[in-house]
Amino acid sequence: MVIRKKGSAFFIDGKEFKIGGGVFANDESEYMGLYGTVTEIRTDEDRETENDTPDIYCEFMSPDSVAMAAELETRFSDLYRQDMQLEEISLDCVIMSPEMLEEAIRDRIRQTGRTPKAIIPVDLYGMPASMGEIMEIAGKYGIPVLEDAAEALGSEYRGRKCGVFGTYGAFSFNGNKIITTSGGGALCCPDEESRNRVKFYATQARDQAPHYEHTHIGYNYRLSNVCAGIGRGQMLSLPSFLEKRRGIHEEYRRRLSGVPGLSLLENPDSRYHSNHWLTCVQVNPEEARFDRETLRLALQKAGVESRPLWKPMHLQPVFRSCPFYGSGVSDRLFEQGLCLPSGASLAGEDVDRIIDVLLNL
Repeated sequence: MVIRKKGSAFFIDGKEFKIGGGVFANDESEYMGLYGTVTEIRTDEDRETENDTPDIYCEFMSPDSVAMAAELETRFSDLYRQDMQLEEISLDCVIMSPEMLEEAIRDRIRQTGRTPKAIIPVDLYGMPASMGEIMEIAGKYGIPVLEDAAEALGSEYRGRKCGVFGTYGAFSFNGNKIITTSGGGALCCPDEESRNRVKFYATQARDQAPHYEHTHIGYNYRLSNVCAGIGRGQMLSLPSFLEKRRGIHEEYRRRLSGVPGLSLLENPDSRYHSNHWLTCVQVNPEEARFDRETLRLALQKAGVESRPLWKPMHLQPVFRSCPFYGSGVSDRLFEQGLCLPSGASLAGEDVDRIIDVLLNL
């Protein structure tokens, strides 16, 4: 499947749909088959010849293939790279702090004489990271950026879609995301050479030979055509899914505004346009008369599932030995934050029931 930018509309197999940007699509049969569906995104409207080179390529695969394909020894995690953990910018915006990012880079240079191998900002819960500042810092120190847009399909920063700012960008199509193929995701690459390299590693790193020959360690991140077909069908519904998620968030905001001790994760300013994949509420127990866990258990008793915000990486046992740069913001978010039901299938009466629990605590 080739997706090409064309004005303000997307075209898949000649059928137009809109999600705020524009692409044109037709079928690329050479990439169909056992290797799954390769998606090619062209963003330069002036390239009309058969020999033009697309600007961005996507391969349906696991998002952690980004680091593997670039041969960067990093871990994909919510906000941190393998040997450096960064905290969010503020309680109002759960994204990487550009200030702490540069502080961390300078400290790693002082201590190790080397820059980090990669920067992995996360568009958390659909909220875009401060990619302008992050990319400026990355360019200053010559560090590649791997944008984790797993939760941010359809989100925008300064009018551009999330997932296209870094050297690579990854999306997730897991079952709980805005669109799904049941698993896997998509990887945006800077050029065709990088795409081919990624595909090589993602398809077992098999060398050209009549037998199975391997000079590199490979992985099996192939997506079946059946799953890819589901994803293509889901893309047609993406505009309505985005509208529904944002509408749910707005309903929560409207009905919970003014409630003491409760605040929602909002766009910090006009540069940010979140898809509001999940609506997150922060509970200040001193003002709300209850804490996060009391709210979660009350919702559970009412038959409503909710979850605390992601546990910070520096609190995870597996990353206990990794350096951490922060001031306690992520700790407080974990202690006070709760993800509310936000799925596109959420009905009005479901929202009413959730709001009633919140207002009657």
